[in-house]
Amino acid sequence: MIDAIVAGHICLDLIPDLGDSAQSQFEEILKPGRLVAVGPATHCTGGPVSNVGLALTKLGIRTRLMGKVGDDLFGHAIQRAIQEHGRAYGVNLADAMVVDPAADTSYTIVLSPPGVDRIFLHHSGANDTFGAEDIRYDLVAGSRLFHFGYPPLMKRMYEEGRRDLTEIFRRAKDTGITTSLDMALPDPTSAAGRADWRAILRSVLPFVDIFLPSVEEILFMLQPSTYQAMCAEAGGLNIAPLVRPELLEALGRELLALGAKVVALKMGDRGLYLRTAGMAA
Repeated sequence: MIDAIVAGHICLDLIPDLGDSAQSQFEEILKPGRLVAVGPATHCTGGPVSNVGLALTKLGIRTRLMGKVGDDLFGHAIQRAIQEHGRAYGVNLADAMVVDPAADTSYTIVLSPPGVDRIFLHHSGANDTFGAEDIRYDLVAGSRLFHFGYPPLMKRMYEEGRRDLTEIFRRAKDTGITTSLDMALPDPTSAAGRADWRAILRSVLPFVDIFLPSVEEILFMLQPSTYQAMCAEAGGLNIAPLVRPELLEALGRELLALGAKVVALKMGDRGLYLRTAGMAA
């Protein structure tokens, strides 16, 4: 028996210890040509398949993970970490994972000096080739929840007329289970940043019960001029404190009109804005 399927983006996070002095010297550290002494690196699995899937397992929810990795060092590390976590809780988390020998495993280098917002150097790797055919719909049909995360970091989810993302959610919803979708903020200069996210959401949200973007992500996708103005006002830092209740209300109404049944906008330390559709939806 399976309670939840968690699918989508997975990667290996590499986090070097930059030390306490990095806060005051961070710009100097990033200058070309320097060799910078740092501490040991922490490595762990990252992305929603790992973060959500492993957390659900810890909570006693029977979970299966559906992501894609390469047949390489990073892919082996991800598979081993997932398998060890599953064994600790008496479940096989990795049997629905896909290994693609032709793909490179996704990784992220996380630069996180104390007191400074993190910088992510990310390679999407095998996530870019993940498609509707990589979902085990037989397992989805026997579960209660299908959760998918980070389509902006997965090429086939926003290219090719967004067919794969909509197909995944249509087929999952056809099984009669609850569906949920989490987002990520794409690099504005990338192909994902230039994608027509309003059209993508219009296509997929009719098959999504619970939609979970951050307020930054959804402003970038639906109101890019507002997002850019707020970023300029905040100096490129956290824009959540600038978001007024009337803007949250407008975003919630629009997302429900696009087809979502429950909208939860994440706002960091300000909490969560929740809006639900009527029973008829």
